[in-house]
Order: sequence, then C-alpha cells, then structure tokens
Amino acid sequence: MAAAGQGSQAIAEYESALRLDPHLRSRFYLGISFAQSNRVPEAIASYERALAIRPEYEVAHNNLAVLLCNSDRWRRRFPITWRRFESIPTILKPG
Repeated sequence: MAAAGQGSQAIAEYESALRLDPHLRSRFYLGISFAQSNRVPEAIASYERALAIRPEYEVAHNNLAVLLCNSDRWRRRFPITWRRFESIPTILKPG
C-alpha cells in the first residue's frame, strides 16, 4: 500500500489530469489511488465512472467488485444475491 503522502499526491495528480482530459485510464487509476488511501466511496465512484465510459473494462469490474464485497454497500446493492449467499452453509463459503 502506498504511503499516505504518496496516495494524496497521486490523487491530486489524477484529479488534475481529469480536469484536462476526462480519460478512462485516469479515472481507473484515480480509483486505485482512492482505494489505497482507504477512501472507498470515492474509489467506488471512480470505478463506476470508468465503467460508464467502457462497460467491458474487466479490471475495473474486478476492482469494483472487491470494494463492494468488502463493504456494506454490496449487501444493499444486491440484496437478493446477498440473501442467497447467507443461506449457503458456512463450510462452503470462501475464506
């Protein structure tokens, strides 16, 4: 994980780049920087914006899924899936 100062600097640089050109890659890397700085809501929003530009961007889907699975937002966003997951016997659940 990046040191706190490095994460803040990276976030500032990506936000500056986005003001100049709202490019997919900058949004994706901004999401990574937010996640590394434990700014999960901002990271989720960055990945969602990247996916709005390119819906088939698999790495962004993966990173977003990891963040959502580690947050309560996943349970709210996919309540039916979450209830099914909770009904699986503990021995079959990963981790």
